[in-house]
Amino acid sequence: FFLATTSFYFALYTSSLFGALARNQIPSCPSPPLCYLLAMLQNKMAVNVHSTSVNAKSISRNDLVQWVNETLSFNYTKVENLASGAAYCQMMDMCWPGCISMKKVKFDAKLEYVFIENFKLLQNAFKKMGVEKAIPIDKLAKARFQDNFEFGQWFKKFFDANYDGKEYDPVARRAGKAVVTNDIPKAKAKAKPAASKAPAAKVASKAPAKRTSRTSASSSSGAAAASSTAVSAASQAEIEALSTEVGVVLAHFRVVLWCVLCCFVACVCTVCCVLHCFVVLCCVVSCCVL
Repeated sequence: FFLATTSFYFALYTSSLFGALARNQIPSCPSPPLCYLLAMLQNKMAVNVHSTSVNAKSISRNDLVQWVNETLSFNYTKVENLASGAAYCQMMDMCWPGCISMKKVKFDAKLEYVFIENFKLLQNAFKKMGVEKAIPIDKLAKARFQDNFEFGQWFKKFFDANYDGKEYDPVARRAGKAVVTNDIPKAKAKAKPAASKAPAAKVASKAPAKRTSRTSASSSSGAAAASSTAVSAASQAEIEALSTEVGVVLAHFRVVLWCVLCCFVACVCTVCCVLHCFVVLCCVVSCCVL
């Protein structure tokens, strides 16, 4: 009787759950792992963003830092502070609660090996949500401006494409952990020996008279390179559009497959419940007869 009751309620819950999934009416849940599971069942995986020369839109360093501070209640002062990886981890938690363990994120990271640990958490979250972007962990952990600025620009586009605007308390989600804003140590640049001015002057004085022909040749090669770059950018845009269409088709196929599987499970559970009830009824009738 207990098994029959359990099967009946399980079948009822499964049918109601996936009916709500089909209608896209899942209520908000307080458990982040359950939210992550429901996000996977609803096929709310990541929307991949590819930044090329065609669709690239520049954002200044000040705007990028201001956006991070306003979104996460941080007080970063420069782009190099993003090298800790903590901001990216919490923004992934904003988009998909539970896809990354906030307890493991080091918001007070000051050393390079701690930065790498945060980026590994981010990399695992990317794999869970189907993000195709490769994270240059070694370059970002060095706290160089250009590397972190380029990745921050891409992540801004990625976040805008995936965040649905739901309410999120960043301070409470990270349990009030302090965020380090100290100057992150940069990689030491090797000092180049100063070149003497006398040899340079001599080289300049001995410049050949054929400089004009070289200039014209370089200009023609530059025009050819620009045209080839435009052609490659157009072909890359076509490839990206085609990959997007293929991704949409596969997403619909996964939804249909999930619905068929869930209906099959619900039917099996219902049949088992009916059989158990029939067996229980036969047992009760036999006991009454005897």
